[in-house]
Amino acid sequence: MTSNHPIFLSQLNPAQLELLQLFAGGLTDEQLADLKRTLLDFKFKRITSLADQFATDKNWDSDDIAADAIDIQRSTYKHGQKLESKV
Repeated sequence: MTSNHPIFLSQLNPAQLELLQLFAGGLTDEQLADLKRTLLDFKFKRITSLADQFATDKNWDSDDIAADAIDIQRSTYKHGQKLESKV
């Protein structure tokens, strides 16, 4: 949060509000780094679980995933260009 872009409480989701309340007293730099690692680990586990479930639903094995990854073509984007959803 910066003074240029204030975030109002009504714009925060319940998880964000809970974290604000939980850490309202502040953290040391070391505690903040540990919290960031913990939150990233949580997110990584969730993403991995979703990817595993997707592969299971598609009945894919590691060879299928590797073959699909070879076919991925990345697009280059200019700075500030908005991405369009293909969903």
